[in-house]
Amino acid sequence: MANNRHKCKYAYRLGGGNPPMLSFKEGASASFAAGEFVKLVTDSALRRLQVCAPSGETEILGQVQSASTGTAGTEHNVLLAEPSVIFKVNIYHTTAASAVSAETQLGVTYGLVTSSNKDYCAIDDITTDAMLVVQHDKDQATGTQYADVYVRILPDVYQLTKEKTA
Repeated sequence: MANNRHKCKYAYRLGGGNPPMLSFKEGASASFAAGEFVKLVTDSALRRLQVCAPSGETEILGQVQSASTGTAGTEHNVLLAEPSVIFKVNIYHTTAASAVSAETQLGVTYGLVTSSNKDYCAIDDITTDAMLVVQHDKDQATGTQYADVYVRILPDVYQLTKEKTA
């Protein structure tokens, strides 16, 4: 099967309109690539999400639009992962032959995995609720390896809807 893996992409916004975008400052030791999911850390600076283990990531701000520069304070636009925003990502499974699309994935929540600066829908992680599969790519047959799926980040994971305590 073809290896069609790619970076996560903005797909569309439910109800139409422009995607929500805000600017945030880069932290001193931040390291992220354009297109990766990021979160805010305690100093309100961006850092890329760490590679997700089976425990997964529980906070996502959105998709950064430019790579880190290594200079603290550099501004970066972030496409916010609001529940109305749909992203196009590849399916991931620790066993490559199992990284295929199936109708049973629709409406199911999965974890997020980051590998080689690419974010994936981890269909072998059903214990970490990070994203909901809302649609398969209509141009790809069921059973396609590393197929594209359209997902939305769950409200409980979207960082700007989570309450913080000091």
